[in-house]
Amino acid sequence: MSRFWIGVAVVVGALAAAWWVRATGEVPAPRPAPQPAGGPDRPALRAPPAARPAAPPAAAAVTAASSSSPRPSSPSSPTSPPSPPSAWSPSPSPPPSPSPPPPPEVADWRTSLGSADPRERAAAVDRLSAEPGDESLRALEDVLGGEPDPRVRERAVFALAIVLGEAAVARLRKVALEDPDENVGAAARASLHRLAREHPTPPRGRLEVVGPAEPPALGRPFDLAVRFASTIDVPVARLSIRLPPGLEPLDRDRAFFKGPLVAGEERVVRLSLTPVVDPLRGVVRVRLTIDPEEMLDVDVIDRRFRISIENGAGTFEPAPGAETEETGGD
Repeated sequence: MSRFWIGVAVVVGALAAAWWVRATGEVPAPRPAPQPAGGPDRPALRAPPAARPAAPPAAAAVTAASSSSPRPSSPSSPTSPPSPPSAWSPSPSPPPSPSPPPPPEVADWRTSLGSADPRERAAAVDRLSAEPGDESLRALEDVLGGEPDPRVRERAVFALAIVLGEAAVARLRKVALEDPDENVGAAARASLHRLAREHPTPPRGRLEVVGPAEPPALGRPFDLAVRFASTIDVPVARLSIRLPPGLEPLDRDRAFFKGPLVAGEERVVRLSLTPVVDPLRGVVRVRLTIDPEEMLDVDVIDRRFRISIENGAGTFEPAPGAETEETGGD
């Protein structure tokens, strides 16, 4: 009876296998072999794994070399550049730059002043004006007080006026009065005159000229009145009246004045003049000089008048540019 059902099962399995092959095109895996006799507690023996065939010697060497050598990077993945330093990382500070040396033309005046060649000493004095300061001022004072060559002292006068400006007036006056060389004194006076033009001060003197009340005529005297004063006390003031030829004063000594002036006190000089020639053409010039300290600190005030006599009658009137004033000059 059991053999019958075994046969039925074999037939059914064969039919199912045939249908599977036709439907899927695959051969079904074989069923595992039945366990051998010996009981379920006896484990089945497994076949040892098949050994891999040994590689040929050449192939083994190539394999070993390929495994030990570094793999080349793929061209599609190039080596990435190094990442830039972080913005938060401190940047290295540059080394300090050396300070530039002083210009040679300024640095060597200290040694050139001691040269035996006066031309080098004069050139050094010229360069002193490019470096104003206490050291250069002391050097200029030393040159003005002890330099034997007057040409070097003359350069020092001009350099001192450039460096100090208006503050050099007192020293320049001293040089103008005391230096034995004429050219050095002239350089000091020229510097004083230039500084007086660049830094004018209000005049310390006043000058007023009053001409004739009627037009002058040949042979008829007329009076010329000159009033002058000073705003400060001065030890020396000079008044001069210059007359053209043909105009004679009654008292020539009254055409000049020299003496002290008291601040605010007015002085008056009256001069009687007579035209003695016809025709007469000329200029009457009146000048007042105020010298407060008799050290070239002077104020000069000029007044000019034109006189003309023709056919017995004439005119007396201010000349063009009749009033001029210079302060602080010589």
